[in-house]
Amino acid sequence: MVLTAPLPLARRGVAPSGFRPDIEGMRAVAVLLVVVFHAGWAPLSGGFIGVDVFFVISGFLITRMLLAEARRDGRIQLARFWARRARRLLPASALVLVSVVAASFALLGTLDRIETGRDVTAAAGFVANWWFAHQALDYFAADRSLSPVLHFWSLSLEEQYYLLWPPLLAGVLALRRRAGGLVRLRVAGALLLGIAVASFGWSLLETRWTPVEAYYGTVARAWELAAGGLVAVLATARLALPRPVAVALSWAGLTTVVVAAFTITEQTPFPGTAALAPVLGTVAVLVAGITPGLPGACRPLSTAAPRTLGRLSYSWYLWHWPFLVLAPLVLGELDAARTALVVLASLAAAWLTFRFVEDPVRRSPALAASTSRSLLVGAVLIGVGVAAGLAAARPPVAPATVQPESLATEDATVEGTRAPDEAQPAAPARPAIVPDPLLAREDTNQIRTDGCQSLFDWTEVKDCVYADIDSPRRWVLWGDSHAVQWFPALEAVARDEGVALQVYGKTSCPASLVTFYSRKWDRVYHECTTWRDEVYRRVQQLPAGTVVFLSGMHEYAVAQDGRVLSESESEAPVAAGLREVARTLTGLGMTVVAIRDTPFPERDVPACVAEHRDDPGACDVPRPAEDRGTSWERRTLAGIPGVRHVDLVDEVCGPRTCPAVVDGILRWRDQDHLTATFVTTLDEPLATQLRAIGVAGRR
Repeated sequence: MVLTAPLPLARRGVAPSGFRPDIEGMRAVAVLLVVVFHAGWAPLSGGFIGVDVFFVISGFLITRMLLAEARRDGRIQLARFWARRARRLLPASALVLVSVVAASFALLGTLDRIETGRDVTAAAGFVANWWFAHQALDYFAADRSLSPVLHFWSLSLEEQYYLLWPPLLAGVLALRRRAGGLVRLRVAGALLLGIAVASFGWSLLETRWTPVEAYYGTVARAWELAAGGLVAVLATARLALPRPVAVALSWAGLTTVVVAAFTITEQTPFPGTAALAPVLGTVAVLVAGITPGLPGACRPLSTAAPRTLGRLSYSWYLWHWPFLVLAPLVLGELDAARTALVVLASLAAAWLTFRFVEDPVRRSPALAASTSRSLLVGAVLIGVGVAAGLAAARPPVAPATVQPESLATEDATVEGTRAPDEAQPAAPARPAIVPDPLLAREDTNQIRTDGCQSLFDWTEVKDCVYADIDSPRRWVLWGDSHAVQWFPALEAVARDEGVALQVYGKTSCPASLVTFYSRKWDRVYHECTTWRDEVYRRVQQLPAGTVVFLSGMHEYAVAQDGRVLSESESEAPVAAGLREVARTLTGLGMTVVAIRDTPFPERDVPACVAEHRDDPGACDVPRPAEDRGTSWERRTLAGIPGVRHVDLVDEVCGPRTCPAVVDGILRWRDQDHLTATFVTTLDEPLATQLRAIGVAGRR
């Protein structure tokens, strides 16, 4: 991610196009921000902006390097440029990726190891940012263990920049080959400015509408690299500032970066306008440094300690995150002291990597003398990383069919009905196909793939209508992810009934009129309140006769009377908030159907099945103690006219256990959500219950 310029001896008053020791100091600032943030120091809530500092620095150094080559040789030699990048970046990154794969075999369960292997493959192939953007679109990806190579998203984005920007610049400059140097600089500047403006505009739009893609996206981040490139144009043109101005600008820039790191939070829409602070702050330091003599903040940044840390910044960035993610598997939960030791250990690994891998390969005379040899070594290193990832991602060979003990002992059927063991003689057991647990984990329904389930930081309410969209009859499914999971079965019934099905779903945001507290963000879940209130307003405007399906978890924390209630304390206000919604809607002539929530395995079922492929019955979970008449939903909404109930627990569970796998279908895709494939099989049982309560069968 971080680029190191050639390292001649620095001197005061160095030429603007020469070595900039202050940039090594800025690298130190950037990596410290990132590492301390990832280590969990709460005051540094925006330490992730260190990545933006790196982006600007990279854009500056690469563009300056390319412009210097074009001025010196009359053209940009792309192969030679990529050979230098290969020597600089790939040895250390390949070492880290292979090490992560080795650790995954030693420390991770089968499913987590497979997912880590996929992540490593994406990282080695320079597409980690796109891969993780895709993963983050699935809320339940947040429930899996953090990827030890998640930080490679920024490296992939920069590597995409290294592949695309040099040919583009070379092509544009080639068209003006006969023009003077100043004209060619103006052309390069105009190109960078156009890229920056277009990318920043796109970033603003994506940050608002698709924030996950904006955070990881190449287009939405390109303006940050282009900003550094524009400074390189100024430096190449030797447009230095008066020294007093440069001094003030350098301190203002460094202060802006540091203040932003303490004021921006994970809840700040980012990148968008918030990214202007770290980007412009870094730009200010770089522009100030064009003036000879290390003005202002450039001087302390150029001292020995920051420069030393700056040289290690690339390797430290590579190592710190795998250490922090994997260390708890060895040491247990990390307290402050253990976290500090892990961070120091990652710094030691960074020094060893720099000393024995990164620097020797970059300075190798044999490689430096041969572009083709450098490119070949780079290709081999990429291949090693990809091969390691594919090896980890390969699932173990499993028997095609097995006989789960749960099916032999509980006499299950496809429909979910069971008879006591003593009531019937034992029947010959059918072998059950064991599904792919990794596919089960990704077995999501159409609502999320359509972008109709609002994620944590979304507040926009989308009107997504399915089934018979032109029907005057309307059903509404409203609630959190546990409500949305019923969509495949409910949509099938609605289609058969000739009803339009409107879906309002938001992660961790049930249809209860209370103020929820996010344990994930350790603050009030304002996004839920905003989104839920707007849905509540829209649903109340629907005509009488509308059927509103309410479902979801109720084990949430609530903020009330200036304090955060525990989950047990929160149950009463959550219930009261749901009753208020039900009374209001039934009072408007609507029917409310409460769907009982899913049984909770409280463990990652696909991961368990991956470890017990020869006996998936080992992953069965106990049936909930509450029977049909004492469910939380029935108790909560008892006595409200117009409320009906649906309970599908008998379709999920037998008399004693809830089997993980039946007839080749894995029923859960994590520790509490059903797979879409399994829910699809519940359309007939659901239709039967809806007909029994007078909601279906009207066609």
